[in-house]
Amino acid sequence: MLQRHGGCWTAASTSTRLSLVKALGTYLCWTRLTSGTKQVQILNCYLQPGEDAHLKERAKRVTDIVRDILRQDASAAVVVCGDFNNHMTFVSKELTKCGFTAALDKETYTHTLGGHLDQLFAKNIHITNALVNDGFDKEITDHKCLKVSLTF
Repeated sequence: MLQRHGGCWTAASTSTRLSLVKALGTYLCWTRLTSGTKQVQILNCYLQPGEDAHLKERAKRVTDIVRDILRQDASAAVVVCGDFNNHMTFVSKELTKCGFTAALDKETYTHTLGGHLDQLFAKNIHITNALVNDGFDKEITDHKCLKVSLTF
């Protein structure tokens, strides 16, 4: 990479399969994690920093997608994760209203310059062992990696 660009990625460990369900715009990706007979719907987000007038609108877009996933199956295990930049407050507020739990306390710094920009929210699945990792090459990213375990 000649220079960094915005984006996020989701990785799965153990004996799971991660498959693309649908790309929803440039920086929203809906994937499905399958482990045996269990599935987790994952919405991975990168919300570019925006003007104050658009913060609520972008947060609403994320929650509208999540509501569509839950309309198909209200008991579905759903994870929403990514880099929310200055949309974090609004995304957190909207997802909390929908019954999601955050992996990290809002005071946890996830950016090397400080600030809470990255998060994982879950519904109908338990988050355990949330860990923020500092050990990434600053040439590649200025964000910390969030690693969690998910249990049914």
